[in-house]
Amino acid sequence: MKPTATMTLVLMAYSAIACTAPQEFVIEPGQLVYFEQGERILMPDSANVGQSVELSITTYGDGCITLHSTEISITDSVADISPFDRRDISGVTCTAELSNIDHVTHLTFDSPGTKTVRIHGRAVTEDGDVESVVERPLDITP
Repeated sequence: MKPTATMTLVLMAYSAIACTAPQEFVIEPGQLVYFEQGERILMPDSANVGQSVELSITTYGDGCITLHSTEISITDSVADISPFDRRDISGVTCTAELSNIDHVTHLTFDSPGTKTVRIHGRAVTEDGDVESVVERPLDITP
């Protein structure tokens, strides 16, 4: 089938509408648990004082949920990490496949001892969508 001038104009009009439609979104804590998909947090068990420690947190999304940011707050003994994702609420049709959203950040502690790494997010299960806080120890050696 050969494209006609009418088909071309219709496609151009549709493309212009799709590209200029206002996008509305919300920023929300990432989903650390999504039904049978459990927490995926990668970090070492120990590090040296002043050493940068990589922390990788997987949150879950779909065609309307994408990476936004990762906030970090560190005290002498606790690191609070909050992965945030962006969810499109403009009414566009989204794909329903589960996607992994990787939040990678780095931590540094300036004193030895056992530290707590606390990850704040959400758990989506058959019981609903609830706050989730995961704590992991991190041994810092001199």
